[in-house]
Amino acid sequence: MFRFPYRWNFRTVWMNLSAGYYDIKYGIRNIFRWLPVIWFDDDIDWSYLALLMEKKLRFMSASTSWWIVSGADRAGKQMKLCAALLKRMQSDNYFDNACGLHSVDATAKEIVKRAGPHASYMFEQDCRMLGSILGRHMTEWWD
Repeated sequence: MFRFPYRWNFRTVWMNLSAGYYDIKYGIRNIFRWLPVIWFDDDIDWSYLALLMEKKLRFMSASTSWWIVSGADRAGKQMKLCAALLKRMQSDNYFDNACGLHSVDATAKEIVKRAGPHASYMFEQDCRMLGSILGRHMTEWWD
C-alpha cells in the first residue's frame, strides 16, 4: 500500500499554497529586478561579475532594514561599502584621480610617470579591501 510521507491536513495544504504564492510573487519581482542586469551580461570580462555582485549587495543592504538579528545595521554598512568599492572598480577612474593628486608645477610627463604606479596601487588596495570584507563577513550576512 502506498503511503504519503506525511499526513495532509488543512495546515500543511495552507502552508504549501502560501509558500507557492510567495515564490511566484518574489520570482516575478526578481525577474524585473534582474532582467536589465542579466540581459547585458557577458562572460568575457570581470566587470560583468562586479556589476552582478554590486547589484546583489545593494539589494541585500536594502533588505537589512527589516532584519531582526543584532548587527543588521553593521552588515548593511559592510554591504554598501563592498558595493561602493565594486562601483569604483568598474568606473576605473584611478588614473584620473592619481593625476589630480600631483602638484601643479610638475610637468605633464612627470605627472603621468608618477600617476601610473599610484593608480595601480589604488586599484589593488580596493581589491584587497573588497576581498578582506567579503572573506571575513560574507557568511554573517543572513536574515
